[in-house]
Amino acid sequence: GLPIGLAAAPDGGLWVTDAANGRVMFFAMP
Repeated sequence: GLPIGLAAAPDGGLWVTDAANGRVMFFAMP
């Protein structure tokens, strides 16, 4: 699915919500 939201994570990464797949994916930032 397409990401519908972004949120900063405490460790500096990004949380991407994927409503189409009913899950939240995490992408770490370098």
